[in-house]
Amino acid sequence: MDAAEYKHVVLGLIFLKYISDTFEDRHAELLTKVDEGYDPEHPEEYQADNIFWVPVEARWLALQAGAKQPVIGKLIDDAMIAIEKHNPKLKGVLPTDFNRVGLDKQRLGVDLSQFNFAEDLPTNLKYLAMYVRFCHYTARRAKSLLAASV
Repeated sequence: MDAAEYKHVVLGLIFLKYISDTFEDRHAELLTKVDEGYDPEHPEEYQADNIFWVPVEARWLALQAGAKQPVIGKLIDDAMIAIEKHNPKLKGVLPTDFNRVGLDKQRLGVDLSQFNFAEDLPTNLKYLAMYVRFCHYTARRAKSLLAASV
């Protein structure tokens, strides 16, 4: 798969990482407020703050745990479907073709497992850094493929 096509895979993963991070930040905050009656596992606690609800099986840590499995594409597709199910605003918007033939599942798992490199960056730079890293990797790979064909 060429870089122009693979960028859609990476952008889908970056979006998934973004909504998962936003969810996890709110989840951590709600855990400190359980004594005040907040429920960190209730979707309305997130939707009230315009944060997408992320079901347990779709959370980033769950996906990273399966990153090295050959079924990672299906796990990501199922995560996207579950997120859409719980967030009507996203219905039909999220990509659900990570399990398609021709998509290297090993590379997909490696990409997924490497997305934590930017965790120490400020939020406004973190996701841009992920995309820039992908572009750099893609350019380096294209250069090596070009050199090998000469």
